[in-house]
Amino acid sequence: MEFYFFLALYLGLLAGTVLAMKRIVENNNDLLLAMASHPPTPRRYLKSPVTREDYIDAYRNNTAFYSEEKQKGGMIGIGDFEFPGIESELTAKPKEGQGELSPSKGGSVVNTHGQVTGIELLKIPVVIGENDVQRMEISDLDLDFTAQKIRHIDAQVNDITYEILNHKVIIQGSIQKQVFYVGIDNVVHHQEEETLFSFFVDVPGAEPGMTAQIYPRVEFIRPELIQEGDVLHQKMVIEIFVKVTEIRQMFLETAVDGAFVKVERVIGENVSQVLVEGQVDLPIPAVKITDIDAQVTDILTEVIEDKVIVQGVIQKQIFFIGEDDVEHHFSDSLSFSHFIDIPGAEPGMNVQLYPAIEHIKPELAPDGETLNQEVVLELFVKVTETVQINLAVGGQVLVKVPQIIGENVRQVMLESTLTLDQPAIKVKEVEAAIENIRSVVLSGKVIIQGIIHKQVFFIGQDNIEYHQEEELPFSTFVDVVGAEPGMDAQIQTRVEHIHHEFNEVGDVLHQKVVLEFFVKVTEEVQINVRPVEVQPYEPYLE
Repeated sequence: MEFYFFLALYLGLLAGTVLAMKRIVENNNDLLLAMASHPPTPRRYLKSPVTREDYIDAYRNNTAFYSEEKQKGGMIGIGDFEFPGIESELTAKPKEGQGELSPSKGGSVVNTHGQVTGIELLKIPVVIGENDVQRMEISDLDLDFTAQKIRHIDAQVNDITYEILNHKVIIQGSIQKQVFYVGIDNVVHHQEEETLFSFFVDVPGAEPGMTAQIYPRVEFIRPELIQEGDVLHQKMVIEIFVKVTEIRQMFLETAVDGAFVKVERVIGENVSQVLVEGQVDLPIPAVKITDIDAQVTDILTEVIEDKVIVQGVIQKQIFFIGEDDVEHHFSDSLSFSHFIDIPGAEPGMNVQLYPAIEHIKPELAPDGETLNQEVVLELFVKVTETVQINLAVGGQVLVKVPQIIGENVRQVMLESTLTLDQPAIKVKEVEAAIENIRSVVLSGKVIIQGIIHKQVFFIGQDNIEYHQEEELPFSTFVDVVGAEPGMDAQIQTRVEHIHHEFNEVGDVLHQKVVLEFFVKVTEEVQINVRPVEVQPYEPYLE
């Protein structure tokens, strides 16, 4: 009896094991099929647009990438570990009373008790390395007048250019100096001098194609009068600080108590090919086309709903052999217009366009005077949106982002009087635009200056429509708590209302213009973040 009991138990365990293995194999097959349908290929080879929702879905549905460190931390995990504030790790639906899921925030789940879990797909500058260098420049300046004393020297570094090589940055620029000196006639004279410089700074990890931020400073100037006061001998110490960054696309976590920053959120990306055909008459008959160099120039983009319209010019350099057996050159251009589907794109968003000429097919007519061309152009488009988010801090990747210090809005009314060239009976329209915006950040406020450019259209007493321009300079300020000199200010302006009325004669137009200024003050900061790996999706262009 005991024998049959153990036999039945053994057969039951064996059957259970077989069923479990079958289920594992089926799950693995499903996973392989899913990976096959979305292989981790570069974005440019996708045949359909990739949207931010695709990335978020991958984040929600692929939980195996979470590290043991995160599981132990209790923030997000798999198996017996819970998603705090989330009812299901597959749907990312918030638990009742634990926050709201906002698609506009990239699927972030905000816990009202202060704990947050969520990700954003961002394009963000990653700090590769930084270094500073000091260098002494020696120069002699022939003075226009014999000097007995140097009163003052103002020096400023201008026209900075750079080139990034492997592990170093080549820097070139000029030092503009204003020299004030006392002549033997006891008069203070002024003289300008420009000194050119060029040197390199070692930055391990730097590579061509990255971006450098250059911060120059004239640290010290020692002037000395020589040759009985006719020549100014100068020793000047220049300090240049260099930071190299690279734009990368990555998933980063958000947190309620994280750093409040302004970043670029990826909305979607897509690739499309367009065939551009053209015909050109050569200046002389050709017997053979030897080469065609082409590049895309004059690119214009416009974002409409779910699409990006791209226009541009393909500039070509055509090299051919003439009937005289000499190679000749001829320039030609082809214009093109195309649109690319980007679900989620809206007017006002930002576009990054990466064009590439894949193939050029030249076909020379039998008479050698006409050249037919087919150009295959590939357009990779990425659409991003500038957003403000709370970025979770902590990790091994150092990024440089603008941290939001404060923002404020102010309305200002400006009054002006315009004498018309012709007496008017009616104003048809007044168009106003704010131009030449300049700003200076002070402690607790931002000074704004600019010009209101107005186009006045009016009907004269002879019933003819006339036009007259007017420019009105303005200056105002907006209070922003926390603002300090050296910070950055972003100004958004709007002409909210224009009120106008004539005098009794009709030759003077009184105007009241209401302007609105929205000011955001930011400061560049470096924070450490921890990218989240999402499979099977991979970004293509950083």
